[in-house]
Amino acid sequence: MDKIEWLDKYRIGIPEIDLQHQALISIINQFIECNDDTDLLVLLDNLSGEMLSHNLYEEQLLDQHNYPDLERHKREHADEASAFSSRIKDIINNHSDSRVLITEQLKRWFEHHLLIDDMAYRQYLVKKGVL
Repeated sequence: MDKIEWLDKYRIGIPEIDLQHQALISIINQFIECNDDTDLLVLLDNLSGEMLSHNLYEEQLLDQHNYPDLERHKREHADEASAFSSRIKDIINNHSDSRVLITEQLKRWFEHHLLIDDMAYRQYLVKKGVL
């Protein structure tokens, strides 16, 4: 499966968030390349922690700037975390197709998260003069 490459279209323009997104890509790419089940679980744990930290940072930033769609954005984060947790349980329970499914899900999540959700708040921050 192809790894995710950092592209300019992913750039939000907030250095901390761009660095967090690059860190998420790095962990997802390690997951894609990994062949050891124990290492997969460690990577998923790392990714889960990185996602949680990123989501909290993002939510605090959006709250600070009175983002009008913050509650929907928080729900998106909660839904993503729930789906991710479900896939981790599949891997722990040795469902053979779960690795492919979680890899596809992670790639779709990343694209959607950045190109839809984050670009929406980016536009808001640009209009407010923050960016």
